[in-house]
Amino acid sequence: MRAAVCQRIDRPAGCFRHKAIAVLAVMTFCCFSLAAVPSSAEDSAEEDRFRVGGALRFNYRYMDWDDEDYARINKAQGGEFLLDTYRINVDGSFQSIALSLEYRFYSGYHMLHHGFLNYDLDSNTSFRIGVLQVPFGTQPYASHNWFFSLAYYLGLEDDYDAGIQVTRLFGPWELKAAFFKESEGNYTGDSDNSSRYSYDIVDESFFGVQSNNREAHQFNLKISRVVPFGDGGSIELAASGQYGLLFNSTLDSLRRHDTGHILYGGPTYPWGSHFAGGLHVNGSYGRLNVITSATYVEHNPRTVALEAISATGDGLLAPDYGDSLVVFGAYDFPYSVASKGVLLTFGPAWSVPVDFGPVTNLQFYNDFGVFLKGKRTYEDSYHNVTGVLVTAGRVYTYIDIAHGKNNPWLGQYSGLGTGIPGAEWKMRFNANMGYYF
Repeated sequence: MRAAVCQRIDRPAGCFRHKAIAVLAVMTFCCFSLAAVPSSAEDSAEEDRFRVGGALRFNYRYMDWDDEDYARINKAQGGEFLLDTYRINVDGSFQSIALSLEYRFYSGYHMLHHGFLNYDLDSNTSFRIGVLQVPFGTQPYASHNWFFSLAYYLGLEDDYDAGIQVTRLFGPWELKAAFFKESEGNYTGDSDNSSRYSYDIVDESFFGVQSNNREAHQFNLKISRVVPFGDGGSIELAASGQYGLLFNSTLDSLRRHDTGHILYGGPTYPWGSHFAGGLHVNGSYGRLNVITSATYVEHNPRTVALEAISATGDGLLAPDYGDSLVVFGAYDFPYSVASKGVLLTFGPAWSVPVDFGPVTNLQFYNDFGVFLKGKRTYEDSYHNVTGVLVTAGRVYTYIDIAHGKNNPWLGQYSGLGTGIPGAEWKMRFNANMGYYF
């Protein structure tokens, strides 16, 4: 999502976080000062460039349900207006080497968004290393609204991991191949392993969930082609796939220590796997843009089985949900997700140029998504956002009405996992204004 939408009541940030924010402010000032200092003649001749930017965003939200305390309080007081995000961006280049870095601060937690080096071997080939966007689906975004599409919450839109990517052009075709050693990592927050920007399978025991699995050794391949048509129209056709491993840290520990088998009598092989493959279309013609996709998702985790834990191990070993559920985490908040299913998304958008003071463009959109779960007893998840993006110079404002059913960000915490039979549609109105510098 384009900002945090975590619905739990955030805990106090704490002394460390206040100090960290102060340090970041000083760093920002110093970076701007350094950026303002002229380079030497030698650096100028070698085209050394450096730029510091960022964003400051505010958010208003109103929820129409009242079966949880946080939503009841929100509804009773007519919504909430709060500081959403402060972020700092650093971009630089030296000859064929480019640097890009972004770090974000939210209320109560902060994390790296991305940080990588890019090297252009020639006009057709580039290499990228660091924490970078995973080449899967329509990029940079597979939706138009502030909430993103349902794919984001399944780790399949705007996902960032730590690894290396090669991009190669073959005439009209673009091929991206990448290897990710692991996820982007956990940063500062209350959770064990969910203080991160993009969603990953995490080993977590926060807020009532339990998972011993995490992502590792992931391979990605994406091929795409842009086909022009009509008078200035184009359509991007893409196919992408990923395959990676899931590492169960508790099973690995039990396997390595004989005394662990006294407490646990189940299989201890720690490596599972996950897979996703999809087809994606991004078409534009005049003011119209349409993004759509179909994706199959499958996770096969190794699990700590409850029935294999002895009585003496009770409280020492925490079982996983089982292989039909995995735990995803981001924005300092984890939740369960069905391990298999098909994700379908469809999002049209229409741009209208205007001349109303500083406002120059209005983009109206409706992004729809449904997650059809592989287990019949699980309830499918729905996600629909209708809204408008208002562009006014450096200020961008998203005004959204989000509806969802069996959706953890719309009132149903287990929605992407088992779901709730007979769940009702719930609505959230959200307005996010950001100044980007």
